[in-house]
Amino acid sequence: MANKLTMLKKTTGAAAVIMAIVLATSCGSGTAKDGNTTNTGDTVLPPETKTDTLHAGNTRLECRELPNDSLEIPHSLVILSAAGKETIIDTVNTCSTISIEEYRRYQIPGTAISACGGWYAGGGDYFYLLLRDGKPVVYAGWQDEGQDENDNGYHWEEKKIKTDK
Repeated sequence: MANKLTMLKKTTGAAAVIMAIVLATSCGSGTAKDGNTTNTGDTVLPPETKTDTLHAGNTRLECRELPNDSLEIPHSLVILSAAGKETIIDTVNTCSTISIEEYRRYQIPGTAISACGGWYAGGGDYFYLLLRDGKPVVYAGWQDEGQDENDNGYHWEEKKIKTDK
């Protein structure tokens, strides 16, 4: 009986690992079936492989993962999606949504409607979105593992963006 119980535990554990792998690899990429790029006026976006969003209404920041480069270094686009248009804000190494609960940790104001960013190889690039007079305003910040021990800030600055032609 003990051998059957041990075998059942091993089988259940193996099944859980296999299920996790299947779920991780079966998630849709969101890439168009024809492989076409998305044209957004001035900006042409490549087919997306992963999109992460946090938004209020139809204005938000998105992370769009790009293929790794020849050295297997990851790259992602940070995109402002507003009024049905997408504008590339920056290209960074990694990017994911920052939840509202984490805003304080990243020194993001509570009035931000969207935030994203990521840490890679000793440095991080971060972004948050505010609405000022109904218009999107994006702030970019960074943090580096080599910065002075008394400097634990994110060096936030308003990022100039061109949202119209």
